[in-house]
Amino acid sequence: MKSNRLGLLVLLVGLGCGDDESGTDGSGASGGGSRTTTGTGGPGSGGGPGSGGAGGMAEGGGGAGGAPLLELGVACSEGSACESGECVDGVCCESACADLCSACVAVQTGVADGTCAPVSADTDPAGECDDAPGCATGTCDGIGACGIREAETLCRASAGACDTAEACDGVNAECPADALVPAGLTCRVAASECDIEEVCDGLLPECPLNEVLGPGNTCGVYQCSGTSDLCPTSCSTDSACADDHVCRGGVCEPGRRVFITSGASGGNLGGLDGGDLFCQTLANAASLEGTYRMWLSDATGSPSTRFNQSSVPYYRLDGVMVASSYADLVDGSLSAPINVSDAGATVSSNVPFTGTLTDGTAFAPAFPGSSNCSGWTSASSAQYAMAGQSEGADGTWTQSSNSGAPRQCNVLHRFYCFEQ
Repeated sequence: MKSNRLGLLVLLVGLGCGDDESGTDGSGASGGGSRTTTGTGGPGSGGGPGSGGAGGMAEGGGGAGGAPLLELGVACSEGSACESGECVDGVCCESACADLCSACVAVQTGVADGTCAPVSADTDPAGECDDAPGCATGTCDGIGACGIREAETLCRASAGACDTAEACDGVNAECPADALVPAGLTCRVAASECDIEEVCDGLLPECPLNEVLGPGNTCGVYQCSGTSDLCPTSCSTDSACADDHVCRGGVCEPGRRVFITSGASGGNLGGLDGGDLFCQTLANAASLEGTYRMWLSDATGSPSTRFNQSSVPYYRLDGVMVASSYADLVDGSLSAPINVSDAGATVSSNVPFTGTLTDGTAFAPAFPGSSNCSGWTSASSAQYAMAGQSEGADGTWTQSSNSGAPRQCNVLHRFYCFEQ
């Protein structure tokens, strides 16, 4: 009986030792994992319940606190929870997936969650291409970059008539450099006869301001006004008319102007050229366009040799026709006397110096200088010159008598001036 008890005791002790070997330090294996963990729930020494370990290794490895590491494509909040160590776009990703226009979720790439790939074309879920230059599409291109617009796509509109519009080249994301139209190219065509064609200056994008032609530029029988691009259709003064035209009845008609001078001089004019200057000065002061010469002769010249012998009529400044042409002027009679001055006043009963016969040639004096104040260089009372009659409509307008009624050169006289 004692021996039986002793045998049972030996048996119990043997069993107890066996249990103690498998539960050394109170730790146990959980699920056959490859990493050891602090376990819980194994039998304790002496046959009592053992204290559990602090988290055994789960199948496939364990995370902090013993949680299993997550596979690719599984939702995550931090990389330490993933087998790959990378949590991108809310899932465990195979890499950091940091390249432009890339993602790790199927909804953005069209491939499996967890695989880093370019996002689909024409999308930009991360807004990476929002601030792209002018020739970028503003979205991704499907191969890992911001998209480029097609060639010839407008990327910068023209800022003016002298600026070029720029277009994409299909290669670069940047819009080409801003460029201007070359200088000299027309940017505004002339709208009408009195308008100026404007051209680019090569410096500014805008076309120069619109300009119009002014007096001195003719359009048909009129002169441009300088205030409109349209050619005038009426006139109030001769200055509104083109050369060889005068204003009559509110319209410009072919003709040239003639007047008796408002001022007077003795016989020393400085020659024929000085006489022409005397007329031109008065015409300019009266704003009469054109070139004027004095009806004056000496041994060096006369109207027959110095005048532009017009085929159009001659008119006084009040619009009355004096002669229909130069030939009519020198035929011995006038249609009306030349008695309106450059100032527009009527001059009555005056005897202007002429030194000229009715046919426009020089009067041949009985002795040198007796009909032209010594070539219109003398104001001496001993010198004489032929004179006409401002009221004359026959030959007396230039030769007041057969002898020319010579007048002393020291006496102030008026003169006739003719537009050429």
